[in-house]
Amino acid sequence: MTNEELTLASKVAITRNISAHTVAATVTWNDDSRRLVLTYYLDQEATEEDEEQCELALGDLLAEFSEIVSAEGNCLRLQAGNDPNNLNGLMYMRMLYLDALS
Repeated sequence: MTNEELTLASKVAITRNISAHTVAATVTWNDDSRRLVLTYYLDQEATEEDEEQCELALGDLLAEFSEIVSAEGNCLRLQAGNDPNNLNGLMYMRMLYLDALS
C-alpha cells in the first residue's frame, strides 16, 4: 500500500464512522512491523458509541489492506489547550473545532 492509498482510505473510513464527540483522528503506520494505529480524539470521555465507531473504521482499513499484520484502535480525550493540528498522522478534524481555533 502507498501512503496516498492509506491516507485516502483512512479519510473515507473515519468520515463514515465518527460520533458527535470526535474532534480529530490520526492514523500511523509502521512499515517494519506492518502495524497500524487509529486514534480518535474526543471532546469527552469515550462512550460505547465512540469506541464502536473507531472499531468500525479500523475494520474498514483492515478489510482494505492485507498488508496490515497488527492494528490497534484508541479513543482518547483531547485535553483542553491541545491543538489537534500538531497531531502526527492527522486524517480528520471536526470543522467546528477548526473554527474555534481561528
